[in-house]
Amino acid sequence: MIIAKITTALEKWGTVLPPESIRTSASELEAATEATFSNTVKISAILVPESTQDVARILKIASETRCNVYPYSRGKNWGLGSRLPAADDCVLIDLSAMNLILDYDPVMGTITVQPGVCFSQVAAYLSDKKSKFYASVTGGSPYGSLIGNALDRGGGDGPMGDRAANMAALEVVLATGEIVRTGFARFGQASTAKLVKQGVGYSLQELLTQSNLGVVTKATFWLQRIPAERAYLLSKLNGVRELAVFLNEIRELLQEDVIYPQSVYIWNSFKTLARSRANHIKVKIRPDHLNSQSDRHWTSTIMMHAAESQMLDSSIQVATKRLMSTSQTWSELRKHDVSASDWARLTPGNPIGLNVISAYWRKRGQMPDVEDLDPDRDRCGLLWICPSLPLEGDVISTVMAKVEGIILNHDFEPNIGFNPISARAIEAYIGIMYDLDVPGEDGRAIKCHDVVVDWLISQGHFLFRLGTQSMGKLPSEVDGSIALFRRIKQAFDPEQIISPGRYLAHDLQS
Repeated sequence: MIIAKITTALEKWGTVLPPESIRTSASELEAATEATFSNTVKISAILVPESTQDVARILKIASETRCNVYPYSRGKNWGLGSRLPAADDCVLIDLSAMNLILDYDPVMGTITVQPGVCFSQVAAYLSDKKSKFYASVTGGSPYGSLIGNALDRGGGDGPMGDRAANMAALEVVLATGEIVRTGFARFGQASTAKLVKQGVGYSLQELLTQSNLGVVTKATFWLQRIPAERAYLLSKLNGVRELAVFLNEIRELLQEDVIYPQSVYIWNSFKTLARSRANHIKVKIRPDHLNSQSDRHWTSTIMMHAAESQMLDSSIQVATKRLMSTSQTWSELRKHDVSASDWARLTPGNPIGLNVISAYWRKRGQMPDVEDLDPDRDRCGLLWICPSLPLEGDVISTVMAKVEGIILNHDFEPNIGFNPISARAIEAYIGIMYDLDVPGEDGRAIKCHDVVVDWLISQGHFLFRLGTQSMGKLPSEVDGSIALFRRIKQAFDPEQIISPGRYLAHDLQS
């Protein structure tokens, strides 16, 4: 039955798409199932649209034939499923060929892109334009999609690192083939269409993140002004007690606007090691290692910036006065402390992708050059767990100590980093790294992942991003949400053919 639907759909797609846009070779389908954890997903075809109109034709036929489709922007969602769909016997929609930068406003600081546009492409474009703005980047691949990352509510660096909160004028194709736009953009030539997210009346934009209601084919992102003056405050926190005190002071500084959200990065010692010495298998850290108070530390980096040097000096003075008592090891990094090339590498908006090397922490063999890192291709094992936590020092230190203990007891190294997204909450990134080619490691890693996730949820600490490995981990809602979501899904996607199983979608079928 399912195969018949797909066959019929492929025949119809063949009448509206060029042959090169329909991929069915075994090698391409197999490559699409590469991920940083094992899976048995079956993919029947990959469609590669080149325009919004192509996407509309694809979805209209999918609805007519009731063929499930899963769109992805560039497939670099490493550790959370990459390109994997949430269910078998489906067709992927690869949006990477839609990779145009459609508009740039050097006065307002906005850039409009298609889903195939990646971070490195935008950085190069803005550099060529000698722009005074930058686009917030992630610690992941430089070749990841801005739109894909924003729709999954991924975070980035700097005050505008909440990418989903800093975009507007989305163009969306519904399952029926209809095209809608968000905010003021639905009126056509509105003067603030790209400058205001909500518009007037009902606001659709929030419904489109972490959902399966439509396919976004265009979005405008707001850019951050490149700071005229910047510096970095570095500290080493010995153990979770210092970490707790430090975080409480960070909360106060955020509340007083001395420092900015998405500008404080805190890593545990394992993450620091994995990022700097990725091919580390020969001297792998064992559970009984790094267990002393002096070795088990946390490293913090705070990016400080201002329009004038006096303003920067004043902010640094306030921050250091508050934070000096929380750590025995402090340093300040300014432009004159490093080479010109190193300082340029630290420029905000530079997608260098160095964090990706931590995926190779346990991988045997020679690691590729940084520019060629691909954990899927190289069969690196990687599972991300992403909890949202209140910015309370005691809560965070308790959670981190427990999670480190669980992962170490499963004979893996806890790779943990987090950053405050506001003066009230943090987002944490907990990584389990292993080698997919080592028999048994994948099963042990999945078990470890599940134990950590189950414990977090039991304590009321829910995940703010889900990988395909954790889509079914959320508990049932305690209100009428599911009934409402079901009605919304029915309105947007009557045949429920777009990405069934993603996020809450597994509860919407009944």
